[in-house]
Amino acid sequence: MKKFGLIRVALAVFASANVFGQSNVATATQKPERPAHAPQPTPEDVKARIAHFKAARATFLATQRELSCQMKNASQEEQDRIRAELRDERQQFRAQAKEIGQQTREAVGKADADLVRKLATEERGNGRRR
Repeated sequence: MKKFGLIRVALAVFASANVFGQSNVATATQKPERPAHAPQPTPEDVKARIAHFKAARATFLATQRELSCQMKNASQEEQDRIRAELRDERQQFRAQAKEIGQQTREAVGKADADLVRKLATEERGNGRRR
C-alpha cells in the first residue's frame, strides 16, 4: 500500500516539474478552436434601418394628418373617399413596417433581437410621448 502512495507522489512531482516534456498548466489554459460565425451587422446598420423606418413613419403620420384635416370640411361622399384612403394608407404602412422588421430580423438574427430593441428604446426614450 505504501508503495502505491509513493508512486502517486512521484508522478505528481514529475508532472509538476515538467519532466514529461509537456506542462499540464499549458494544456489546461489552451482554448479550444471555435467555429467561424457569419459576420453580424454593425450597430450602424441597425441604426440605418431604424432611421429608414422612422422616415416611413413620419411620412405616414403627415399623410394621415393631412387627410384628417381635409375630412373636416368635406361632404359625405368626400369623407367616404378620405376614409378609404386613410384605410389604404394604414394598410400600406403596416405592410412596409412588417417588411422592414422582417429584413432587420433576417440581417441581425434572432440572437441579436435584443440589440435592436435596445437601440430602438434608446432613440425614443423610456416613456410615452404626449
